[in-house]
Amino acid sequence: MGTEEFLLQQREIEGIERGIKTGIKETEARKNHDFVENLIVKLALSDEQAADVAEVSLSFVKKVRKEIASRK
Repeated sequence: MGTEEFLLQQREIEGIERGIKTGIKETEARKNHDFVENLIVKLALSDEQAADVAEVSLSFVKKVRKEIASRK
């Protein structure tokens, strides 16, 4: 394997690893979103309570609440 092939292979591996990390972050974000939505809809928690329980920002909870309202 030449230097050029080696570098191309390394770039490909780095791209795959970056894609995996991005997928994990998106999955975690989706779980947080779903959890916050359940806290709002099923438990009727306030924005502050939901943010505290889910350990997310208040602005994130407000965004989720706005999305819920737009679906109704």
